[in-house]
Amino acid sequence: MNRVRQAAITKEIIEVSAARRPRNKTVERGFSFMATATEVVGHVVQIAGPAVDCQFPEGQIPEVHTAIRIISEGFDVPEPIDIVCEAEQHIGEGRVRTIAMQPTEGLVRGMKAISLGGPISVPVARKRLAACSTCSVSRWT
Repeated sequence: MNRVRQAAITKEIIEVSAARRPRNKTVERGFSFMATATEVVGHVVQIAGPAVDCQFPEGQIPEVHTAIRIISEGFDVPEPIDIVCEAEQHIGEGRVRTIAMQPTEGLVRGMKAISLGGPISVPVARKRLAACSTCSVSRWT
C-alpha cells in the first residue's frame, strides 16, 4: 500500500513540475526565477548579516517569497556584486526584509534592488524526483 502511495505522489510531482515549466525563466548560479515584463526597482536600506532590508515604491512592494536581485551597478567596488535574496517579511513603509542566498560582504546601503516578480526555484532532475519514491512519505505528512 505504501509503495503504491509513493508512486502516485512521485507521478503527481513529475506532472506538476512539467506543467509549471515557464518559458521566460532565467537561470543563474543554480537559482532560477521568473523574469517579468515590469521589474520593480528599489534600493538597500539596511544590512545585518544575511538579512537585508530593501525600500520599494509604496504601491509596488514585492510579495513574500519573491526573488530580489541586488547589484552594485554605479558603485565603486573591487568585485561586482550580484546577490539573489528572497523577500521574507513586509516591515512597513515600503520596506521588505529579505534573506540573502549568498554572502553579503561588500554590500552597502543604496545599492539597486530589483524585484524579479517570482519565487526562487532550484532545478531538480527527473532522476532526483524519482528518488522521492524510495523515501518514507509519512515523514512529510
